[in-house]
Amino acid sequence: MLAVPARSEQPDRNDARGIAHKWLELLKELAPQTEHVALLYDPQNPATTGYRTVIKAGAPPFQVQISEYPVRSGQSLLST
Repeated sequence: MLAVPARSEQPDRNDARGIAHKWLELLKELAPQTEHVALLYDPQNPATTGYRTVIKAGAPPFQVQISEYPVRSGQSLLST
């Protein structure tokens, strides 16, 4: 049986947004030459607003440019 983490160990919404900053950090560790990042998001999902804000704010220290692309479905990716 798996143990249930204590309340302080469970991520909340604010912690999840903090992960967005870590994505940039990890990307630069794996591909240090990266200068431009395409941020794909669902414009109908209000949760993406927080992630987009954090990623854009965190970009300058990593010296990457962020371009945002709203995507409503997988099919719309194929049509561009």
